[in-house]
Amino acid sequence: MKPEQFIREFGVDKAREVVEGAPDKTATHWVFRKIPNYYSVDFQSWFHDGEWWDSDCHTEQDLIDSYGEDFVVSLSDLKRLVESLERINKCGGLYGFKTYCNGDYSQEDLQAIRDHESIYGGGE
Repeated sequence: MKPEQFIREFGVDKAREVVEGAPDKTATHWVFRKIPNYYSVDFQSWFHDGEWWDSDCHTEQDLIDSYGEDFVVSLSDLKRLVESLERINKCGGLYGFKTYCNGDYSQEDLQAIRDHESIYGGGE
């Protein structure tokens, strides 16, 4: 599932919970079909009962083939979106953020705007 779609369906609070719930930095994906689990395609493993276990899924495509694309989300992309939305929401929303920046946007600001618009469209 695209992380934008995940946030539209489950909300930014759930997305933040998933990102912050990752067992460590090696987790690359969250799979939420049946029993939710974190996976690391880098280390070909999955996290269960407080431990990493070997997995037959070595790539994101392996995860999608095994669980379905609607149940696999990239943690790095989800984290970026959550951070972008937090950046914008600190100013009260997209309009407030653009007003606050007054046209003087950093690269992070521009990314946050693109991320917000990819989830919610161009308006408030």
